[in-house]
Amino acid sequence: MKKILVPFIIIPFLFLILVFNTYALEKTSGRIKLDLHEQTGRFSLSYLEDVSTGTYVPLLFAKDPETTTLYVSMDNKIYSMGDSTFFDQRVLQENSDTVSYIWESNQIIVTESFSLIKSVKSALTDGLKITITVKNVSEVTKKVGLSYLLDTYLGEKSKVHFKTDSNTVINSETYYTSNFPSYFVSPYDSSAFGGLEVMLKGPGITAPEKILFANWKRLKDNIGNYTVQNSRNFNLLPYSINDSAAALYYNQRSVAPGNEFKIILALGAYTGSFFQGNTEEEATSEINKLYIQTVETPDDTTNVEASLKTDLIAVEDLIAKIDEKLKYPEQVTAEEINLIRQIIDNLGQRKQLYEKR
Repeated sequence: MKKILVPFIIIPFLFLILVFNTYALEKTSGRIKLDLHEQTGRFSLSYLEDVSTGTYVPLLFAKDPETTTLYVSMDNKIYSMGDSTFFDQRVLQENSDTVSYIWESNQIIVTESFSLIKSVKSALTDGLKITITVKNVSEVTKKVGLSYLLDTYLGEKSKVHFKTDSNTVINSETYYTSNFPSYFVSPYDSSAFGGLEVMLKGPGITAPEKILFANWKRLKDNIGNYTVQNSRNFNLLPYSINDSAAALYYNQRSVAPGNEFKIILALGAYTGSFFQGNTEEEATSEINKLYIQTVETPDDTTNVEASLKTDLIAVEDLIAKIDEKLKYPEQVTAEEINLIRQIIDNLGQRKQLYEKR
């Protein structure tokens, strides 16, 4: 159980904070509910565990949404988004599917966009895609990095705080800087779903350069310079007991004036499926283009040489797409396989025609 010892004198102030945080912009779809806490620049994410009773289970620690925080590092400083007075904050409802926090300064603009998504095998919305865009609006090159502190809690109820895709159990401080698992889970003992799933790589996902699992308060207090001790558990006596968290780090990169970079995360309920950083439609769009080019476009009988060169380019593109899909075979959809088969069959038929000419 998460325990933080707080002096009695500040309890009234905590009450005011809780009241302040009740004002939220809510979006629901399928079995997911997203709350944006506009005053603090934070979010809460919940999964509909029981449809009959309308019971939602928070996927991240929800009693204080401010414990899950996006940090931006720039010019040897770290800014806590939603807290820093360096940025002006506003909310933008882009469309019915996407809502964003926008933090503006005279040097960079940070946009954090939220979209409710489906996992690959799900018929209903069960996850969240977060797109973070950083644009340099100054006149000099800026070095900017990001880190996201996720205050997990579901695994704290059992002896298993985290599990990876290979069923590796993480119950003490751990870090990865290479050979990342595809995802990690903060487990939850329920017949409806298995906990919070956070993708670390996969189609459309921006892989972090580093991920840390540690006590939440230790991570928060040392977010920019943390030293892992593998023998240390998730306690920080006497302040924070059985309080685990995960931090994803995206290294600083040089951003020229007027340029921007983008980071994409995906997380949601673990149901044995996987989340992608792009929608199923986006994931198959490039293969669809190849399909249109090779299957739906008639062969140019007037210029065989040009048609042959076009098909050779299509073959190279298809090989590249297949190689990309083979990196994550478990996430390949039946629609993609069907399209690829039709493209290969059609190219085979064209090859026979070329040989006869």
